[in-house]
Amino acid sequence: MKAAIDIGSNGIRLVIAPISEHGKLKTFRAPVRLGQDVFEDGYISNKSLSLLVDALLLFKKKMHASGVTLHKIVATSALREAKNKRKVVDEVAKKTQLKIDIIDGHLEAELIHEAVCEKLNLSHRPTLIMDIGGGSVECIYSMDHKIIDTITKKIGTVRLLSKVPKNQRNYSDKWLDIIEKELSEISKYSSLYSTDKSVFVGTGGNLRAIGKLCKSQGISKRSDKIKQKHLLELITLLSGLSIKERISNLGLRSDRADVILPAALVTEYVMQIYKFKWIKLPDIGLKEGILNLVSE
Repeated sequence: MKAAIDIGSNGIRLVIAPISEHGKLKTFRAPVRLGQDVFEDGYISNKSLSLLVDALLLFKKKMHASGVTLHKIVATSALREAKNKRKVVDEVAKKTQLKIDIIDGHLEAELIHEAVCEKLNLSHRPTLIMDIGGGSVECIYSMDHKIIDTITKKIGTVRLLSKVPKNQRNYSDKWLDIIEKELSEISKYSSLYSTDKSVFVGTGGNLRAIGKLCKSQGISKRSDKIKQKHLLELITLLSGLSIKERISNLGLRSDRADVILPAALVTEYVMQIYKFKWIKLPDIGLKEGILNLVSE
């Protein structure tokens, strides 16, 4: 068995898979929001470091119980930008005997792209793959399963939360202003991707949650593919509810209820730019890409 751990800005994810291509994946998640510390103060607090260590010790037990012999642990935006990242990595190694590799946005995009190409047949179709994390948004431009370009922007959902006061997080025009400013660069590919043959693919926990919520609320019949009009309907629904109401009425986790609206706004903006009518939402993300790094 082999395993991958993705230390993100809004949570930590573990996936365990057989070394062979056959067999069912096991996935686990720990709600450790490292990005809240880093994007507001620049450092990972001692409390968050302790939660990170506890989560990794738990994941280590799960890997041992599953017979994992090979694993890889990577960290993205939050740890990448933390001023005390070396202390965090060293402390984790000391207390868990686990090694964390901090990867840059380019490698992150490559891993996501490889995972998507293994899941979907995207031959002969211009494809935009977007991953919305807690710290950054990765836009991956692909043709015939080859990357044309990647654009990384620091407008992940936890980072966007840090820019708006808590009492304004039901809906904020400030988010729209930030999104439009930061993502203006992506319009340079609008002529290539504004065609009926182009494909828009969304990855990561935020986008999976959007798809599942559209289906559970009767907005869409499917969770793995939704229309732009479905997304707009969901944005209207979320904007009319407080964070507590999203948890109680919609069944969202507390660490998803606040970030799902910014994620939906980013997605809808990109669909506007490229005139995408649909977005595919496969159940796949960075953690599956990390698995491809695990070898004997």
